[in-house]
Amino acid sequence: QQHGESEESIMGSRLPLSGMPNTRDLGGLRTRDGHFIKDKMLIKSGMLYRATAEDISVLKDEYNVKMIVDLRTRKERQMMPNPKIKGISEIWNPLFMEDIHGLGVFKPDERDILENHLKSLFILLHRSDEKTDDAMDQIRAMVKSDDLNPERYMKRLYQKFVNNQIIQKQVKQFFSLLANNRDGAILWHCA
Repeated sequence: QQHGESEESIMGSRLPLSGMPNTRDLGGLRTRDGHFIKDKMLIKSGMLYRATAEDISVLKDEYNVKMIVDLRTRKERQMMPNPKIKGISEIWNPLFMEDIHGLGVFKPDERDILENHLKSLFILLHRSDEKTDDAMDQIRAMVKSDDLNPERYMKRLYQKFVNNQIIQKQVKQFFSLLANNRDGAILWHCA
């Protein structure tokens, strides 16, 4: 965040949705080349599982959402399915497959906090084994430690993501959807 920039000017304006509290309109954000994203065209959200009828109405009527891009895994979609919304298409474009350990995001010999965190998040849902239990123990220790720096942690996490070829392919596909959209707003979300 640069001096004089508000959280809203960096992250987008929050939509007044009771069941989807982390939903933001990215309209108004300045692009690197000095242009601005159009209002009510790009909507970022967390899960839609708890969307109320009023939330859905706001998305359809006030923001003209025509497409939802779901970036979650199959298991996340099964556990917390999106509501079916008439008139809005849904595209599944997962950034991760079920077992992230097999994707090459992390080398098998790498044992840093990122690997353990991701294994915990993406494998734990329906699997319990010794590796997962160990990962959870390490996550608990990390969270309780005094030297945890969340900003540094997230930067490392995102660096791992952008260097992964499978994730790059999925992100490229996502941007292709954005670039080729000709009708209404796109909402994308993860968990």
